[in-house]
Amino acid sequence: MFGTVQLWGGDVGPRFDADALRPTLRRMAQAAQAHFAADQVEIVLHDGDDAFKCGLDGVLELVHDAGPESLFQQGIWWNSKERNAELGIADMAFCASAPMPFAQPRQRGRLTVFGRDPRPPDAALAAILEDLAEGVASTAERLIAARAQAWDRAEADAAEQLLFNLMASAPVALAVTDRDLRILHAS
Repeated sequence: MFGTVQLWGGDVGPRFDADALRPTLRRMAQAAQAHFAADQVEIVLHDGDDAFKCGLDGVLELVHDAGPESLFQQGIWWNSKERNAELGIADMAFCASAPMPFAQPRQRGRLTVFGRDPRPPDAALAAILEDLAEGVASTAERLIAARAQAWDRAEADAAEQLLFNLMASAPVALAVTDRDLRILHAS
């Protein structure tokens, strides 16, 4: 009799860790608010089909519509209540947004500030917003990598334990060796 056991979930794996990201999200949102004297700040993170949004509190919540794709592709600076209404912020005249540079194409994000009064373009403030967005992205990627490493280690440990359990219950003696034929485990 032959059988297989699937231990790995393929593409399923760790995503944004909302609890670990919360302090960074809160600090970056507060810094953006302070630099821009903004009335509202939002950070949006996409991971595949899921979109999450937070404000100054740094608490990510699942959202159905995170705004047009153009907000995630390049920085914007506009003074238009009509365009802001598309984002659900109809009473704000000013909007500046910076995309987050993630390495994985399935992950993207933006840091956006809103104000009631229009303001002229300011390259220094736009650069600060880009730096803050980059800080969120690098922290998120670092946390995702650490979580993926822990995930991989847990799966490897589970596979090893399963192998050892199968060997222990086998009706014949079995041995596992490395490529130099050193015995790693024997039943």
